[in-house]
Amino acid sequence: MLDINIALEDQVTVLSLRGRLDGWGANHLEEEVGSLEKTLPDIILECSELDYLASAGLRIWLKLAKGSARESTRLIIAGLPPHLVSILEMTGLSTHFQLRNNLDEALAELRNSRQQIREYTVDGRKYRLTSFPEGKSTLWLWGSFSSREYTDKKKAAFRTSLSDLEFAIGTGSQVQSDQNDTSAAGTCLGLGNIFCNISSEDPPLSDYLQVADPAAVTLLLQEAVSWSGTPSLFCQSDPGQLTTLEEIFYDLTPEIILQLRAHIPLAGFMLTCDPAGADKGS
Repeated sequence: MLDINIALEDQVTVLSLRGRLDGWGANHLEEEVGSLEKTLPDIILECSELDYLASAGLRIWLKLAKGSARESTRLIIAGLPPHLVSILEMTGLSTHFQLRNNLDEALAELRNSRQQIREYTVDGRKYRLTSFPEGKSTLWLWGSFSSREYTDKKKAAFRTSLSDLEFAIGTGSQVQSDQNDTSAAGTCLGLGNIFCNISSEDPPLSDYLQVADPAAVTLLLQEAVSWSGTPSLFCQSDPGQLTTLEEIFYDLTPEIILQLRAHIPLAGFMLTCDPAGADKGS
């Protein structure tokens, strides 16, 4: 039997688990998390009184952790008893979760990691910078990348969904039939619930898709690079200003250097444009 007590502490939802996290408990936990208020996305699972952890419980924790990474939120497991920590270590799953010694430690970390927003101006060009001190992101490689040709129609393809792809660029197309037909494969871009594709045909054909349910869109990918998680720095330019890509790059270079000096690992940066604001110069 699993008892779940839900409380709000310092604008963070805390679920205190007591008893056994078995098959029934895993379903109960998933239902409780699904009913939570979405405006407070960070969650702490307080587990100091948890006695038993079954494989079903591990699966629901992995599902919640993946969803948290996709939504750039935090899921922290606090106060897990030593014998249950040993289970995570023996199964090789301890690195998949954010484990903290107790509830106070977890709350303090969330307070310190909350985003900081400030204005940044260069030669009259205005930017809004949001920094995430605890920003952690993951780079995923899809496919083999075995060919030097970027659009090679002979490459093997595999199926996935737009929700799994998240933010990505690569080679592929939307599935149009039961066959793995790569004839329409071309440069593709995934942005959450948006999928864009430019075929390799001559002349190239473009396709744009925006959906309410990304999980319902099946894609046929040959290769792709995708990103998920929280960046260490997020920048928005003033929607009313006309700015070139070169200006944005050099304007933000000092900020990128500051990130490096702060010993924050930096692999690169992504630049996106809001199509709805294209006529406004954003």
